[in-house]
Amino acid sequence: MLTACLKNDTLQAVSSPRPAAIAAYPTAELSDSAGIEWDTLNQTTRKLYSQGHYSEAAKVARQALSVAKRTVGPNHPDYATSLNNLALLYSRLGRYDKAEPLYLRALTIFEKALGPDHPYVVTTLENMADLYRAMNKFEEAEKMEMRIRAIKARQ
Repeated sequence: MLTACLKNDTLQAVSSPRPAAIAAYPTAELSDSAGIEWDTLNQTTRKLYSQGHYSEAAKVARQALSVAKRTVGPNHPDYATSLNNLALLYSRLGRYDKAEPLYLRALTIFEKALGPDHPYVVTTLENMADLYRAMNKFEEAEKMEMRIRAIKARQ
């Protein structure tokens, strides 16, 4: 089963040094997942996101977050994926105040559940760096970029 974790693309308000992409996170590496309903909601979120329908995608992403919380709990990587997706959508909508705490929570979950050098951690850090650039918090963005470089150097 594949789940989607949205990653920054060229539609953002600031330019990104990374290529446009929507990352697919396989849940097969986990012994449990949030299930088919959650996966379907994520697929719908990804489709709406790719079409530029961010408000609609955010509504579906909030549903996916609720499903993940109910099925696997608030400390599972699937829940963190839902947090990341919703944060990215809020960022696209200019709701930076809502995006930042969701990214921070997703990052904490991914680091605890999967380790500090996991690719999902890198994706979340990349999204956070772009958020901070959009917020004109360039020092914070650079801190995220430094962490990303350090992780990639260890891999």
